[in-house]
Amino acid sequence: MAPPEVLLPFLREAGFGDAMQLKDFVFDNTLISAFIERWRPETHTFHLPWGECTITLQDVAYHLGLRTDGEPVGGCMRDFQTWHQHPTWQWIEELLGAMPPTQSQGRNEGFAIKLAWLRERVQHIPIGASDDTLRQYARCYILMLIGGYLMTDKSSSLVHIRWLPLLADFNRCRQLSWGAAVLAWTYHSLCSATHRNVTDIAGCIPLLMSWIYHRFPKLGPSDRDVATFPLAVRLIGLGQQSRDRREVRMLRWRYKLDTMGLDQFRWTPYDVPELQALSPDWLRSVHEIHTWRAVVPLVCFNFVEFHHVDRVKKQLGLDQEIPKDPVNVDKYLSKTARGDDVWWPKVLCEWYDKWRARHQPDYMITITPKPDPQPTQEYFSWWLEHCRVRFLSVDNMLDDPRLRELPENV
Repeated sequence: MAPPEVLLPFLREAGFGDAMQLKDFVFDNTLISAFIERWRPETHTFHLPWGECTITLQDVAYHLGLRTDGEPVGGCMRDFQTWHQHPTWQWIEELLGAMPPTQSQGRNEGFAIKLAWLRERVQHIPIGASDDTLRQYARCYILMLIGGYLMTDKSSSLVHIRWLPLLADFNRCRQLSWGAAVLAWTYHSLCSATHRNVTDIAGCIPLLMSWIYHRFPKLGPSDRDVATFPLAVRLIGLGQQSRDRREVRMLRWRYKLDTMGLDQFRWTPYDVPELQALSPDWLRSVHEIHTWRAVVPLVCFNFVEFHHVDRVKKQLGLDQEIPKDPVNVDKYLSKTARGDDVWWPKVLCEWYDKWRARHQPDYMITITPKPDPQPTQEYFSWWLEHCRVRFLSVDNMLDDPRLRELPENV
């Protein structure tokens, strides 16, 4: 559902005024699966025959309408009394204007709110409500946006309460980097989806689908290749994908990616005047652009995922040299605090601080413009040696590699 007109000023106040509207989207699951096969968790990039590409902070800003420059998104998971000096459910009632139905105390549901309950609240805003009351309904809508599209989990019907303290003060909420949080969540979801026996994917699927259609125009519907902001709204109204002949459609996508030429990827698609005319001014701010160029950890509560824009500099119109080895964040994350409710910005302060230092020269990529995306011979030779997933449509790779039986000695 689109936001009620009466909530629009408060969504802008909270920093979600340019975010895509909350509507139903239809996705091509086989196309998503074909890209997941090419996702490399160690670099957070897709491997294609001619090089790497990925979803960057710049893509998040243009496709979702979320700012990426700002403070990191983090806090505690559920113990608001300890960390915010508010009894948890009493504060939730104050922030939302009503007490959500009691959830079962299961591991995932005990501290979550039903999206259906939030939707029901937003659909019945009282006439003549005060500004404070309308802010309560705006929080309901933002929680729907977060749990329904931006940072989904596999339940698809619940949203965790961890986000609500960040929405208490709209002025502070507007200063947060929600774009970086969404990208960290999506990176984490893509990495999880590459694991053996995993058949579902969470994360921001509208971002992934919109990015694929925009960067790979040959893979998307031709009638949606128009300028709009944010770009993800072009997904609204797409026809339902057939569930028949899934294996055949999967093979088709593999073959198309295997045979796709360098010129069939849009390296710098956001410079067109039609799109710039529709884009808000904050997209062209110096701090926002510098954030897109930062090689830093993306943080979101207990998630830490690296933004390796240094490996896809051609997507910013820059010269791509042979990249350095990726940062393996996992080997440093020894503190998981599993079972405890901790203050994640403190537990992971090293990584939160690196995000805050994103504008320092040590974290910025070098700027050497190169309008021609053609790789150098040196880079391409390196890529042929280091590419992990180049061609998948040969005879012995036509099935899903995650579903094969492995020898006992592996």
